[in-house]
Amino acid sequence: MQEFPCLSVGGALAGAADYTLLKRGAFVNLLGTLGRLSLGLLPLVASRLYGPGFSGVALVMASVGICSFLCSAGFSDAAQFLCAHPFDTELKRKDIERIHGVVLAAAAYAIGVSTLCAIVLGATGETLGSLLFSRPGLGPAFLVVAASLPFMSLASITTAVMRSSMRMGSDVIVKSLVLPLVLFASLALLRQATPTSIAICWAFTISQVTAAAVALFLYCRRFKPHGLRSAWGAAPHRAVLRFALPQSLNMAFYQATFDVDLLLLGMASLPDRLITAYRVGSEIARQIFTIRVAFAGVYASLVARLAREGRTSLLSQSIGKVSGWCLWLAAPVAGLCILLRHGILEVAKAPTGQTSFFVVLLLSAVVSCTFGLSGNVLGMSGRPALNLVNAVIATAVNVSLNLLLVPRLQLLGAAIAVATGTCVQQILQLAQVRVLLNVRFSARPLLAATIPVSIAAMSAFVSASLSHSVWLPVAVFIVGYLLVLWPFLGVGRRVHVAV
Repeated sequence: MQEFPCLSVGGALAGAADYTLLKRGAFVNLLGTLGRLSLGLLPLVASRLYGPGFSGVALVMASVGICSFLCSAGFSDAAQFLCAHPFDTELKRKDIERIHGVVLAAAAYAIGVSTLCAIVLGATGETLGSLLFSRPGLGPAFLVVAASLPFMSLASITTAVMRSSMRMGSDVIVKSLVLPLVLFASLALLRQATPTSIAICWAFTISQVTAAAVALFLYCRRFKPHGLRSAWGAAPHRAVLRFALPQSLNMAFYQATFDVDLLLLGMASLPDRLITAYRVGSEIARQIFTIRVAFAGVYASLVARLAREGRTSLLSQSIGKVSGWCLWLAAPVAGLCILLRHGILEVAKAPTGQTSFFVVLLLSAVVSCTFGLSGNVLGMSGRPALNLVNAVIATAVNVSLNLLLVPRLQLLGAAIAVATGTCVQQILQLAQVRVLLNVRFSARPLLAATIPVSIAAMSAFVSASLSHSVWLPVAVFIVGYLLVLWPFLGVGRRVHVAV
C-alpha cells in the first residue's frame, strides 16, 4: 500500500508514450551531461593552476559535498516523488498549489538544515582541517564553500520538481549550462585577482548562487507563484519528512562512497601529488556516473507512478531497458578514459606508473551505471529506509577496506575499497527489488550493450600492440564501437513494451 500521499492528477499511463518521453528526456539530459562532464575538468585545471595547493581545497570540497547531500538530497527526492504526474496532464489550480506546498515545505527544512550546517562548518573549519587532515589554514576554504549549501538545496529542490513530469529542459539549463559556465568564468576572473587556491572556493560558491537564482526563476515561470500562504498551510509536512530524512542519510552515505576514500587518503597524510591525482581520477569516474543520473532523473518520475499503480511487469521491463541505455553510453566513455589514462594523469602531474587505481574507479562507475537504477526503484516506490541500510553497509565496507588497504596499496587500495563497496550496494539493491517488489532485472538489454564495447575494446587492444601511438587504438575503439553499435540499435527498436 502506498505510504506517501503523492500528487493525484488525471491522465492514463500509456507505455509507448512514456517510453517516448523517457527517451526524449534522457536524450536532452545526456546532451546536458556533456556540460556536466566539463565539471570533471575542474580538478585537472585547478591542479595545473595551483599545483599542490589544490589538494587541501579538494579535501574541503569533498567534506562539504557529503554535507550537501545530507542537507538536501532527501528533500529534493521527496519533492520529485510527491509531485510526480503524467507529462500530458494539464494541472489544475489546486494541483499547482499542492506542488507549491511540497516545495515550500521541502525548501524550508532543507535550507534550514543547510544554513545550520554551513554555520557549523564555517566556525569549525580550521579545527577540522587540523584534526582530520593535519592541514592548518583550511578555515577560509571551509567558510566559503560551506556558504553555498543553502543555495545548493534550493536549486536541487526546484529542479527536482520541474523534472517530476519527466521533462528535463530546466534541469539541463541549470546544472549543465549555467553551473559549469559560471564556475569556469568565475575561476578565470578570480585567478587574475588572487593567486591562491581560495579562488576555487569562491568560484564554486558563486556558481551555486547563480544556479539557484536561475532555478528559482525557471520554477516560478513554470508554476505561477499564487496561493503560497494557503499552499504552506496545506503542505504535506509529515510526508516530506518521512520520505526525506532516511533518504537524506542514504544519499549522504552514497556520496561518501565517492568521497570517503579521498578523505581517508588525506587523513593518512599522503603526499599532495597523490591526493591530487586521486581527486582527478575519482572526479572523472564520478562524471561517468552522471550518465546514469541523466536517466535516473527522468526515470524516477515514471517509477513513482508505476509503483503507485502496482505495474510490476512494466517496472521490470523498464529498469532493464533503461539500464541497458546507461551501459550503452557509460562503457565506451570509460573505455576511452582507460585508453587515455596515462595522458590524463600526466596532465594532473600524477606519479609515473600509478594508473591502475584509475582503471578500477572507471570500472566501478560502469557497474554503478549498469545496476544503480535499482536504488531509484526502491526509493521511488516509498522505501527510502532500505536504501539507507544499503548505503550504511556499503560505506562500512568502504571505510574498513580503506583502513586496511591504503597503508599498503595507497591509491589502488582506496580504489579497490570504493569498487567493493559499490558492488555490495548494487547486490543488496538488486536482491531487494526482486524479493520485495518482484521486479526482475532483464539481462538481454545489458548483453546487447556489452557486445559492441567488448568487440571495440578487443580491436583497440590489438591495434595498441601494433602501434606505439595512443591515438590509433583510440580511433579503432571509436570506429569499432560505432560500426558494431549500428545493427544492435535495430534490436532495441524491435523490442516492444507491453502495457
